Amino acid sequence: MVSDYELMLEDINISKEQMNLITNSDNLIETVSTFYKKQKSNIHGIGVFASKNLIKDEFIGIAGLNNLFKTTLGRWINHSNKNNAKFFFTKNLDVLVFATKNIKINTEIVANYRDHILNPKIINIKPNERK
Repeated sequence: MVSDYELMLEDINISKEQMNLITNSDNLIETVSTFYKKQKSNIHGIGVFASKNLIKDEFIGIAGLNNLFKTTLGRWINHSNKNNAKFFFTKNLDVLVFATKNIKINTEIVANYRDHILNPKIINIKPNERK
């Protein structure tokens, strides 16, 4: 049976090896946040987990900057088709992460990679302006 992650790779026509090269690039900015923490994941290796209770539509953090750098959140957020977070893009290709439902403290924050790759959402506001 093909996993949802493998379907996403097929959708964008790249191999697991190519995705690993992209994911493990040197363009990582390690960030610290009061919203999430990095720790061992039951999904895959390392993940990011809520450091506090998060509410639906709450801004969690920046996952990428100018389509050049990933942050801790962007690098370690794992894929799930039962996501509780979503990526949004700004006009200058920063990647922002918002909760799509309430997330309890110590719950892994996960995004559906297929959603943001196949249906990217561009927002025209800064994170602190989003309601």
